[in-house]
Amino acid sequence: MGIGTNLKLALKEYDLTVAELSRKTGISTNTFYAMIRRDNNKISPDMLKKICDNTDITVYDLFDNYGNLFSSSSELANEYESSYESPL
Repeated sequence: MGIGTNLKLALKEYDLTVAELSRKTGISTNTFYAMIRRDNNKISPDMLKKICDNTDITVYDLFDNYGNLFSSSSELANEYESSYESPL
C-alpha cells in the first residue's frame, strides 16, 4: 500500500476527516484528497512532520514497512529524524 491508502486508514483509525486534518496541519484538503486518490508513495518531510506533530498519526501509520523508509527514502528519513534530535 502507498502512503495515500495508509493515510486514509489512519484517518479512519484516529476518527479524523480530511477537513480536520487540513485544519490541524494547514495543508489543503485538495492535497490530501489527491494523495489518497493517487496512493502516492512519496511525501515531503515538511508534510510528514506537520501530520505527525499535529495529530496522533505516526510515521509508522503512514509507511507499510518503516525499515524500507530508510533504504528507499533515506533523505526523508534523515530529515524527519533530525528534526527530533535531542539538543543535548
